[in-house]
Amino acid sequence: MVPTGDGARNRLATAALDALGKSKPAAFYEPSLAALITAGNFEDDLGKLATCDWVIEAVAENLAIKRICWRALCLILRLMPFSLRIPPDCR
Repeated sequence: MVPTGDGARNRLATAALDALGKSKPAAFYEPSLAALITAGNFEDDLGKLATCDWVIEAVAENLAIKRICWRALCLILRLMPFSLRIPPDCR
């Protein structure tokens, strides 16, 4: 989801990542590892997923939104050069 209006298009993801650094209990065993996470959005950064080692889906608990995200992810998963378990909805 990309927020409307002025401001960075990744601001929701960036704010969530910043909040993880302040959470109690700690979200990261080693706080410096947070720098390995790249915040993004499905509209601008979908192509980056093809080079990821791990993708965490964190969207609202809304089935319509999750289906849109998974359909987009399925397109990228089919392009990945390694074998993995592809969800049945992607076949």
